[in-house]
Amino acid sequence: MSRRIALLLVCVLLAGCVRGPAAITRRQSGGAGTRGGAAADPASVASGSVSTSPGGGTVKPPGSGNSPGSGNSPGAGNPAASGPLPLPPTGVAFQDVPASNSLQLNFEELPGRWGIRPYLNRGRVGHTAGALKDRLLVAEGDHRPSYETLMPGAQGWTLVDDYDAEWTTRSEKFRQDQGLHLAVGAVDAGGNELWTTGGLRGGLLPDGRTGSTLFSIYRADRGFSRSLEENMGAYNLDVGRYAAAGGIVGSEFIVTGGTRGATSTVDVTEMVQVGGRPLPNSRPGKPMPAPVVAGAASAVMGKKLFVAGGYTYTAGGLSVVKTFRSYDVEKDVWESLPDLPVALYGAAGATLNGVFYVVGGFDPDGKPRNSVYSFSLTAGDRWLTPPPMPTARGHLAVVAFQDMLWAIGGIGVSRAALQTVETYQP
Repeated sequence: MSRRIALLLVCVLLAGCVRGPAAITRRQSGGAGTRGGAAADPASVASGSVSTSPGGGTVKPPGSGNSPGSGNSPGAGNPAASGPLPLPPTGVAFQDVPASNSLQLNFEELPGRWGIRPYLNRGRVGHTAGALKDRLLVAEGDHRPSYETLMPGAQGWTLVDDYDAEWTTRSEKFRQDQGLHLAVGAVDAGGNELWTTGGLRGGLLPDGRTGSTLFSIYRADRGFSRSLEENMGAYNLDVGRYAAAGGIVGSEFIVTGGTRGATSTVDVTEMVQVGGRPLPNSRPGKPMPAPVVAGAASAVMGKKLFVAGGYTYTAGGLSVVKTFRSYDVEKDVWESLPDLPVALYGAAGATLNGVFYVVGGFDPDGKPRNSVYSFSLTAGDRWLTPPPMPTARGHLAVVAFQDMLWAIGGIGVSRAALQTVETYQP
């Protein structure tokens, strides 16, 4: 009997040697996704619902499975298990990123290269972000009522869950509890305040979808505060919407485009005074010309708001566009500019050193992109293609800070809310 057992063990060992060890797979971030299908209503990012494509059939939209409380724990969709990504030791070696010519993973500020920065504490999608004079700020997104700040030289982001305790009105309490998704935000001319408005109210998804009219204000000296302030009246939009384009020009917050639901876009352009005693109503501007879009990349330079890409609703369903336009606030005039090289939506826009950048987004099939397009606003007549981001993603935030572009959060190939933060120095 013992001889039979010994022979059996020898046979098992020989069989394992013939097969060899199990294959080791390596997970890589970035790169194009593999899902097909037509673009779905981006508001479904929050609800994880399934939308009908213009060509028939159904497709699951980007970010499906990211409804509040599902799949968004710290570390979801990132190489790090949890918390901010620690800084590496000084002198870390450069590593080439596959499928990229000049892209490098590094923590040094080198021209023409992307670097990885400390991760957010929470994955965020459809959030707002701004570069104040002394800090970066990321607020809400994916119905998360919290914000994070990063001070220059800090080893990680500081997470704040407790909003201003003075928020006592019903509408502001709702905002405090629910957070907003796909709002639009901008920093005032002094660099001391981030103003955000519009967005989706989480409690109304997926049915009864609408856009908020409320403003909230982050002040460097006190955090977020309500937009309904004593002796000052109310800062509100006349037309609520989400996924709008906007920015601050002078002393006014310009909001244009966007949508109130999964059937149509909003062409209304309105300006709301920033700071001081508010006017009774917003000031109307010239409506956005066709195609009226939501989910576009936008940014301000001088007296103009620039809007690129986005999606619009047609008889055939959802259509993704590559239009690029500017709105002159003083002249109240829209101007058509050279189209983007590709149609995309859910990208983020920023201006840096006279150049407008469109970063990331989704293609018409809903695949996240790591592309970067740049257009000179002083002498440009065509789009250029700087090095792509290490991570493909849409519904991210991009801000210019310390002479660099900061790409923050979003939804990647993994369909999870990302904590990823990457920087590019032109």
